[in-house]
Amino acid sequence: MVWGCDGKGKAAADQFFAQLDPPPTEPREPASEPASEPASEPARQPRYPPEPGIMVPFGPCPTVAAGEGVVGAWLPAGVEIEPALFARASKLRAVSMDMTGGYAKSVREHAPQAAIVIDNYHVVALATKALDEVRREYWNELRQAGQADDAKQFKDSRWALLKNPEDLTERQANTLAALHAAGGKVPRAWSMKEMVRAIFAPGLSVETVSAMIDRLLARLSRSRLQPFIRLGRTIRKHREGILAARRLKLSNARAEALNNKVKLIVRRAYGFHSANAALTLVHLTCGLVTPKLPHEQAFA
Repeated sequence: MVWGCDGKGKAAADQFFAQLDPPPTEPREPASEPASEPASEPARQPRYPPEPGIMVPFGPCPTVAAGEGVVGAWLPAGVEIEPALFARASKLRAVSMDMTGGYAKSVREHAPQAAIVIDNYHVVALATKALDEVRREYWNELRQAGQADDAKQFKDSRWALLKNPEDLTERQANTLAALHAAGGKVPRAWSMKEMVRAIFAPGLSVETVSAMIDRLLARLSRSRLQPFIRLGRTIRKHREGILAARRLKLSNARAEALNNKVKLIVRRAYGFHSANAALTLVHLTCGLVTPKLPHEQAFA
């Protein structure tokens, strides 16, 4: 964990880019040059002035000459940061994200050269959510029609439909087979969910995945199931990002793992009064600094 702020969506992403690559302001006075240097040679101008209040996740760079770096709020007096470390936005090649939150707009604005990569997990999660909507809708229809026994069967089949086929228990596999034998919209929805999962199977080339997405979009648009029609529109909108994930082999796996740790920290503390308090504990637990308790410190 190297950065966090109070808020979400595009506003949080804009704040991240503002601190990641701060804009230069008026140049400060150049650092004093040695007396032996010819006076005719112009003094080197620093690329960035000191920016008090900027929190950076990098350590000090002792190789930077005095007056050439950027002062960070957390650094000791007289210590500066290499200016190149702040030019991160211009060096971003790809940003992995999900399909919600409005982060893509901020990335296109502040780092237009970066490829937007759509995380595989979130695409499959949307397909699973669409399948569950179809299942609940069909369950309500059966219950309202007075078919209580059939409705109970679909209510109890949730995990048989949502789990991956290779992870089903014997009972869940039998339930899924019975649903396929009965036919209807739920088995069709399940097959389309599995088509979405097939896009991210290992060993497929980008060209193969592109062709599979085209077939999937054609089927989703003709499914007559509103949750999957919406899913098709979302996948069509982020098609290039999904292909970029296959081409660049990027995902949000590490970020999702950190997200689980953050949720555990918040739950363990029974909540916080402010986001800054939560961020402080997250930085303390998952940040670059590893504090030692008094009983863990070695005394001479």
